[in-house]
Formats: sequence, C-alpha cells, structure tokens
Amino acid sequence: MATHIQIGDVSPRVQYVADGVQTVFTYPFPIFEDADLEVYLDDTLTSAGFTIVGAGDSEGGSVTFDTAPSASVIVTLARRMAVKRTSDFLESGELRAKVLNDELDHLTAYIQQVEDDNTRALQISITEPTQVDMSLPTPTGDAVLVWNTDGDGFANGPSVTEVSNAQTYSQNASAAADAASLSETNAATSATNAATSEANAATSATAAQAAANSVIYNDVIYLTTASSPYALSASQNGVLLSVDASAGAIAINLPAVSTAGDGFVVSVKKTDSSGNAITVNADGSDTIDGGGSVVVSTVNSGTTLVADTDATPDEWTSVAFGTVGGNLTSDHFASGVDYTKNVSTQVTLSIAPGSESNMWVFFDGVFQPESTFTLSGSTVTFGSAIPSDSIDVLSGATLAIGVPADATVTTTKIVDANVTPAKLSADARASDIPFNAGFDATMSLSNLAVQSYGELVMSRPGTFVGEAGYIDAASTGSAVIVDIEKNGASIYVTPPHFAAASNTLTAGTLKTDGSEDYVSGDRISFKITQVGSGSTGQGVRFTAKGELS
Repeated sequence: MATHIQIGDVSPRVQYVADGVQTVFTYPFPIFEDADLEVYLDDTLTSAGFTIVGAGDSEGGSVTFDTAPSASVIVTLARRMAVKRTSDFLESGELRAKVLNDELDHLTAYIQQVEDDNTRALQISITEPTQVDMSLPTPTGDAVLVWNTDGDGFANGPSVTEVSNAQTYSQNASAAADAASLSETNAATSATNAATSEANAATSATAAQAAANSVIYNDVIYLTTASSPYALSASQNGVLLSVDASAGAIAINLPAVSTAGDGFVVSVKKTDSSGNAITVNADGSDTIDGGGSVVVSTVNSGTTLVADTDATPDEWTSVAFGTVGGNLTSDHFASGVDYTKNVSTQVTLSIAPGSESNMWVFFDGVFQPESTFTLSGSTVTFGSAIPSDSIDVLSGATLAIGVPADATVTTTKIVDANVTPAKLSADARASDIPFNAGFDATMSLSNLAVQSYGELVMSRPGTFVGEAGYIDAASTGSAVIVDIEKNGASIYVTPPHFAAASNTLTAGTLKTDGSEDYVSGDRISFKITQVGSGSTGQGVRFTAKGELS
C-alpha cells in the first residue's frame, strides 16, 4: 500500500438509484477519513444507519446501509472536506516527503471538490465575446430570474405562477406564455372587451394549460349525423370526438398518417343508444389494425387511434374503451415531484394494467413505443433514465369474459342439433321401456307357461341401467322370476324377482360384458321364467330403464 493517498482524475461524487434490495454502494474516489464522505438519500443528508469502509485507500471504498434504501431513492455519495491547512513546515526544518505529499493530496482534493461544484453551476462560455455582469438583482418573491433586454445581465422576471400557466412544449413556448398571460389578464380586467379578444384569451389559456399538464386530450368536438362525413385534419392532434348518431350513421375520415405524423392521437366516443354505427375510415393506403376502417356501435363506448409511420403501409393502431374495452385510467407524473429527471427509471401507476399492450406512455407529449419499457404489477420500468419533464400514462385493465347468470340461457340461444347425448345428464338421457304383456290386476300366473310376453325392436343405441316392477297379488310359495333377453339371450347375471309374499321387485344384476348394451334393430323381449308356487300371484307389471348413448 502507498504511504499516502493517490488522487486520481476522478469525480468526487457518485449517484445510484436504489432498488430496495441493495445495501452496499461503492465510491470510486479516495477520502482521508470517514468524516470526508457525505451520504444523501434523495435530498436528505444522512449521518446514521450506515458504515463507511475504505478511508485512506486511493481506490475509494464502500458504504453499507443497515437497511436497504427504498426503491427509486437516489443515493448520493460525495467527498466534502473542510478547506484548511493540514500541516505546517518549519523554517530550516526537515521537509518530509509524506507530509508534503499529504498536503498536496489535500489541495488536489479541494480543487476537485470546487471543480465538481462548478460543473453544477451556471457559467458563461469561454468563447462568449460580450462582457456580462454576473451579479444578481435584489431577490423578488415568487419571481423567476431572466436575462435583461440587452442580454448582458440578470433581472427579475414574471412570477412562477404566470410561467406555469403559460408553459408550452414547442419552440414558441415563450411567445405562447406571454400571450396566455396577457390574454388572461385582459380577460379578467376587461370582461366587456370584444368577443374576439376574449376568445383569443380563452384559447391561449387552454393551450398553455394543456401543454403544461401534458394531457392527451386538448379539445372536445361534438358531431351529429349532419356532420357526416367528417374530415379530421392533421392539426387536430389530441381531440376527442363526441358523436351523437341517433339521427343516422356517421362516417369519420382520418388524415393521412404521413401528414399527421407519429404519435398523432384521436378518440371517437358514441354518446347515443341507437343502432346507428360510427365508421372511422383510414386515408388512401393507410390501414387501421390491418384493415381499412373501425366501427363503433355501442353507447358510451369508443376507440382511440394512434398514428405510426414505421409500418408499411402507414398504420393506425386502435384501442377500444368504454362498454367494449373498460374504463381508461390516466396517470400524470412531474419531474422533481414524482421522479428525478435523467436519474429515475421507474414510476408507479394507480392501477395494474396487466400488460404493456394495455398502456400508452408519453414523454412531454411524445408517444413512447412499447419496446422502451416493461411492466411489473403497477410499476413501469424504462430502459434508461427518464429524460422528460413530464410523463403521461393512459392505461386500462384486461376485462374478464362475462358468465351468464343461473337460469338465464334460453332454448332459442342453442343451435338445433348442437346438444349431444354426451352433454346431457344421465337422468336426461334415460327412458323407460314398459312391459306388461297384458297382465292386468285380475290375471293369475297359474295359467301361464314360461315364454316371452312382449317384444320390442330398438330404434336407437343405448344401454340398460335398471328396472322397476310390481305384482298385485304375491305368490305364497316360491318367488316369481322375470327376465329380459336381447336377441334371445338374457342381459342379467341374476335376473330380478318378486320374493314370496312380496309385492316389491328385487333388482337383478346386469351383465357388464356388453350384453346390457343395445343398438338400433336389436330385439328386446320380456319373460316370466318362474311363476311361483302355492298361490302363484296375479297382475305382473314390469318396466326396464334404458339410457341413450
């Protein structure tokens, strides 16, 4: 290690944007002692909650915070030394190299400190030929500092309020500010002035305020059927067309994208509940989302269109809003209030749009492509430090698909033949197949032989799933056994029966080898295979249950 600090050509100040996780921040310049380093969180000088390492090292060192600074906080590390002599040389005394080097190191550090201060101070160019008086006038509250009319010194200018109200983002910002201030003053003090002067004042004030706030819409134009076809001009950037189509359909023709330019924005909103549509048409070979037009047909819904010359051919991109696309949310951010210009890279929205495709971002009124930022929840992160004085974000959330309420879908909504058996419940697919073979309540079984009593030919495919039956007078001896055969073979492993002295049918056990299934043309017959004994009973009724495939 060197016997004294090496003061290199390095700035004595460094800044970082905290991410809420990082706790260690390096400083690449040397300090002589910990007290030489000032630590700022945003604009607040901080004296506790961190540890400094590296005092006396030529390469600098690091600051470790006990708790990570919050995300988006600007961390500033700066060498700030008290300007003083650090040594004294005795007459005819020993001139030690370390003492001399330390003194020169301190002097160099002082010079770098002053040089860094100068980089943030106003200066006249070294090539400026005019003699300029750099002294400041007596301060006046709420006033801005301006060059005097001769351009050779400073003077107190208009109030901050006047400048804010007149601010614009174009090359004629100063002229617009003066005109807005003058027009507003004349309007307030001369309410009875000519209509032309009053209109000019209102127009200037509206334009200045719209530019200052950097809003998307700067005017609302009301259209009716009588306005159709309405030709939008390239000078109407940022207008909202409020359209009443109750008297008939309306056509709106857009200007050429090449004339309107990148970032030109217009919105169209339908205000009536009629069935008349609003058709917005592209110019010439221009397209709207690849087509020639877009239609708005629902009350309180609409579309916003943004011009883009990057595509071939030139294209308008549309975003639906209102009833179709959901309500839009506008967030406005100002430099020095919500972020730090040329330092910050993030802003936080009031909603979570879901994706970058649900957002429009404007820097000082200029549209920013989706590729220049990313979205995480409600936090927007830009690829580089924000260079603008204001940011406007228009965003919306993705809408969920609606689900019909219970018992609201009618049969008229279902296409004929579109409901298949597979989509029906088992109960809906089931049907009863009755067999009574003419056995009424008075017919005794004693006179019956074992044979088939009734046969059906099936017209549809299905499967047997159960049975039901009743006997009016039960046998007093053995059981009465019944059976169902398909094409001459039983469908049961154990057939159903009426036990002795019981009117209730005991269910059988169906086969599961396919015998229980039937197709169109199969012959199904009912048999009494045992008539019982003693008093054999009378009046057998039997029903099989089949389910359609």
